[in-house]
Amino acid sequence: MKAITRRSLLATSTGGVAIVAIPLTGKALHDPAAAAEEALSHHHAVSADDTPILRLFRTCQEIRQQGFDYVVPPGRNEDAELERLFWRPKDELEDAIMAAECRTPADFAAKLIVDTGWGGFEISDALWRQAQNLTGFRGPLA
Repeated sequence: MKAITRRSLLATSTGGVAIVAIPLTGKALHDPAAAAEEALSHHHAVSADDTPILRLFRTCQEIRQQGFDYVVPPGRNEDAELERLFWRPKDELEDAIMAAECRTPADFAAKLIVDTGWGGFEISDALWRQAQNLTGFRGPLA
């Protein structure tokens, strides 16, 4: 997997951000949502640590860290720059993660982290229902 670097994100900033953690073709070269869809539809797990959800999750982690580390050049709108380069692509990947079916417990854990805003919020009803379906638990949330 090729790591996403600040240089690769900046190099594509004029035409959108291409997710480069997986081989991309066609529309996926310039569209993060298409890249996420391609990752989920064309790549199959080879181990419990290599599922479509976990690949997307690792890419989200990389993008988040790069966004936190990025220094916006003087004179640029910080919110717009970070949104364009990092947060919008990350949000698209997170949407793909949440839409995908869990194949492993690690997939579910990744979805839990994403669903709670990386640990900042409570679990959603949709994810709680998935936990219940996976475990057979039918008790209350708290």
